[in-house]
Amino acid sequence: ALLHQIGLDDYCDLVIFVDCPEELALKRLIKRGVDEIKAREILKAQKFLTKYIKSSNYLVINDEEPTKLIESVLKILLAHGVVL
Repeated sequence: ALLHQIGLDDYCDLVIFVDCPEELALKRLIKRGVDEIKAREILKAQKFLTKYIKSSNYLVINDEEPTKLIESVLKILLAHGVVL
């Protein structure tokens, strides 16, 4: 979303938006030591970011372990000829 906010998405060949279900995000924040009230405030403040999904090329839902997220992103990159 930051790419869109500062206009750098115009310079990108591909934009992947990674999102997470709100309840899972809440659980993850609490697990990291953020109290629930503060965690809910953080998530509420980020709700506007979802408007950038439409202007991204891909939406990846991050609702599993980190290795699954990496696999999903790598699959997209490889499909577009990006070599890492």
